[in-house]
Amino acid sequence: MSELPVLNAEELMARLGGSRVALAQLVPVLTQSAATWQAELKAALAAGDAVRLGRAAHTAKGSLGTLAAPRAAAAAKAVEDLARAGDLATAPAAVATLLAETERAHAAVRDLL
Repeated sequence: MSELPVLNAEELMARLGGSRVALAQLVPVLTQSAATWQAELKAALAAGDAVRLGRAAHTAKGSLGTLAAPRAAAAAKAVEDLARAGDLATAPAAVATLLAETERAHAAVRDLL
């Protein structure tokens, strides 16, 4: 996973038509969306609910993929795979990695501004 870039800035900007204004408008949307699925990940872990964890990780994966954040998206896929396998023992570490990679991706997006 570490060989993947934190953010593919060229891809992200292409998706936004090169608009820094659109990027600035995207940041609060990203923050709100991430807060929602991050809370769901944590709640699913606390409840020991693999199905719920998988759904939250799937949402994260889609959001991070759209953001052109391949490292964080890969971390979300790893959580989703663990959840589907019912592996809640190693899920907390995988979720921690996902949260850290998401923060790196969001910081990289903010740096583009």
